Amino acid sequence: LQSFPSVDDTSRRICKASVYFQGPQQDFLTRQETFELAKQKRMDVRAQHLETECSFQPKITETSRQLVCNNVELLGETLDERIHRLAVRDAERREQLRQDLEELHHKDYTFKPEINPVSQVLAARLDSSNGDAHERLYRSGLSKSQRDDSVRSDCSFRPQLDPRSSKRFAHVKSRYAKRPDLMENIRQEQEKKAEYLLERRRELEEERNADCTFTPSVTEGFQDIQRPVAVSGLDRFFELKTLALKKQQEQMEREQKVFRPESVAHQGLSVTVPEPFQLGKFADDLRQ
Repeated sequence: LQSFPSVDDTSRRICKASVYFQGPQQDFLTRQETFELAKQKRMDVRAQHLETECSFQPKITETSRQLVCNNVELLGETLDERIHRLAVRDAERREQLRQDLEELHHKDYTFKPEINPVSQVLAARLDSSNGDAHERLYRSGLSKSQRDDSVRSDCSFRPQLDPRSSKRFAHVKSRYAKRPDLMENIRQEQEKKAEYLLERRRELEEERNADCTFTPSVTEGFQDIQRPVAVSGLDRFFELKTLALKKQQEQMEREQKVFRPESVAHQGLSVTVPEPFQLGKFADDLRQ
């Protein structure tokens, strides 16, 4: 017995969408030859890149150079070892660091949902039958769309309109015809309707309040009268201030009398004030 390979729906969809399975590439041998030529071309391009000289030389600071020189793990490192360190070990270290941070972040979240036995059985059945969860969700959505299409195909009812009714309402134009400004027209109609309802409510309120003739009398508001305010203890304050000034003046006088006695001595002496006089007036009187 000769067996034939089976192709699933995903592979068929890829074959239909790919350019490598259309036109002359539909032949298997032609397609394999094309793949081999593309592979050889990629290898030639990679070889050219490897043969080219790498003229770029990064500039690092003296601190970075000292750190590299003092690192024992980097001494005597070859080019292949450096590539392996940067591409593999550093990636693993970053992944491990990310996992540690994630565990540190989620260690406080101790909640674990409890699933009843029926749900556990259903989940185990789905996992064993459909495999990956993403694939299962994709298949469920695809089956749902297929069911919707089958339901539409079963709904074969088409209403029959009376020709007389169509002629009777032929002059009626649709308010929501397919126009570019349809949403703007709807918004304007809603605004007009809101304005009309607001005006109607105001008119009804005026009609309701027309019979209400009562006007309350309102007293005048509080007026603050500007007048002097009696402050308790103000007279006593000024009296004490005067006594303090008097005491300070007496203290200054006592200090001046003690420390500057010469200024006090001159204050008690009389001073002669000269006035104009005539020496010959008494002699003239005697002569007469």
